[in-house]
Formats: sequence, structure tokens, C-alpha cells
Amino acid sequence: MKKIYRLILPIVALSLSSCSLFTKEYDDSNATVVKVTTKISDVYNKVKDSCVGIYCTSLSSSTASIGSGVIFKKDNNAYYVLTNYHVLDEYLDSDYSKFYVYQGSNSQRFKATVTSALDKQKDLAVLKMTPDKDIKTISISKDYHPIVTPGEEVVAIGCPISLDYFNSVCKGVVSKAEYTATNNGGELNVIQNTCPINPGNSGGGLFNLNGDLIGINFKKTTYVNDGGTKVLVDGVDYAIALSEVITFLDINSLI
Repeated sequence: MKKIYRLILPIVALSLSSCSLFTKEYDDSNATVVKVTTKISDVYNKVKDSCVGIYCTSLSSSTASIGSGVIFKKDNNAYYVLTNYHVLDEYLDSDYSKFYVYQGSNSQRFKATVTSALDKQKDLAVLKMTPDKDIKTISISKDYHPIVTPGEEVVAIGCPISLDYFNSVCKGVVSKAEYTATNNGGELNVIQNTCPINPGNSGGGLFNLNGDLIGINFKKTTYVNDGGTKVLVDGVDYAIALSEVITFLDINSLI
């Protein structure tokens, strides 16, 4: 089976200095100050059961791709998984596509369906699954907005490259607090950080040291040099901010 790992949408710029998408500062006057833990392992143990891998495949095109996600809601026997739109995009219009969610220490696989909560411009999407066991969910509230500050440590959890690296943990720092950037012809609130994000990490959670979800990883920076070669930039990565996620989920009546 041919595998396509097309999960990170690049920023194409003429130079490193032109990669900035800054337009306006985010107003954090209503944000919440929280006491944080100090160990990365504490964060991982708190959220690991809610962090998942996503596998998409199409029988018609014999292709497959992977991504990451977070389980954020339970409703009766159904669980809802937040991920990036571009993780699912290639498979949305095919009657022969299948979607699977991998969860837990033994990477148990569950069949999932795509919900109507899809937004290409915001690069957010929701899957639904009905596992035969209880699963812990990530808490997302319309009234809870943790403060994100430059220099604070953050943790990304996801499946870089392949499901062999299911729920890999990496850490970095916030480079820029929440601000508005352009994406797919629109605007969304993002957090720039230094967590090493790779294909497969898309849709996974970005957490502070209290284990609070503060964003959804979705983009790694690239630029085109003078020779026309696309260059990957390390340590300039982006997550969709929690405020944007909350708005998306609220519009779709999921919180």
C-alpha cells in the first residue's frame, strides 16, 4: 500500500524574516492564571489516554495517511475526537474511505466516522467513535482560557512519521503568545512554539505544564531559498490556539 504522509501544511515565504504572520495581539484580559506542575511526565500521565493516533485509508486510491488527535467529549456511548481538517481532507469525498482511531497503551484501534464539524479555513475537524470501554477525555470549557506566555514550557503529544511512534512526547517553549495569523485565506488565532512538529503530529494536543490543552498542532514552517529549494525550518511551529478551538466547537454545539 502506498502511504502518503501529507499532514503538515507549509508556510511558503521568501525569507526567514518574512515568515511572520503577525497582525494583532490577542487580548488575554479574561485569561485564567493557573498553578502548574514541573514534570513533563506528570503532563503525559495526565493526558495520555485522551491522546490518539488517526489512520485514514482509501480502498479506491490505495493510499493511507496518519495524524493525531485528542478525545474531548463523551455523549452516551459516543466519543468525539478533535483533529486537523487537513488530516482527513484527502479522504472526505470518497465512499471507499475508512477512518480509525488508535488509543491506549496497547494502541487499540476503533473505527470512526467523520462528523459535520469540519472547517477547512480553521483547519479543524471532529471524528466520532463508539468504543467498547470507558475512555478519559480532555476537558475543554467555554469559560476556561489559560494564560499562554512567551518562554513557558509546553508539551506536544502525537504520532510523528508513523503509528510506530504513537503518542510520542516532545517539549518546547512558547515563542509568541496567542496572536492572529492568516491561514487558507482566512484568519485564526495561533501559538508559535519550538516543539519539534513533524508529519503525523498534525491534530495532536499542545499542553502547558498543568496538563491543560492550550492548542492543536497543525503547521511547520518552510521557506523557499534563492535557489528555489523548499527548506524546513526547525523550531518555528504552530498550534491552533484553544480560543479558536472553543469557538469552533461552540459553533458546532459540541461544548
